[in-house]
Amino acid sequence: MKITKQQLKQIIKEEISKILNENKGKFTYSIYEDSSEVDIQGIDKTFEEMIGELVGKEVNVDGEKFIVSLEPFGGTAEGLIDAGQAGTYIELWAKMNGWTAERTGGYYQ
Repeated sequence: MKITKQQLKQIIKEEISKILNENKGKFTYSIYEDSSEVDIQGIDKTFEEMIGELVGKEVNVDGEKFIVSLEPFGGTAEGLIDAGQAGTYIELWAKMNGWTAERTGGYYQ
């Protein structure tokens, strides 16, 4: 079976597209609770930016609606880390923005 130059170009284009799209919509994160740090890889967002985008928005979690607030956590994104809730809010941001988040590491108090 012969493959024309045009067919070969199309096959290569499709394979490259598959490879590039494998990681589309996925990012990983690590939470270091004893230093109140979050490391996010695979997306051009910081933890603080993610949380800033969530605050004040109405979200639906397990059928219950609520407005995202940092008040119970001292009013800061760092307070979420200290309370052990950073991962929950990262996952919530990911879901709301069409991403998949995977926790890959970190250490705990």
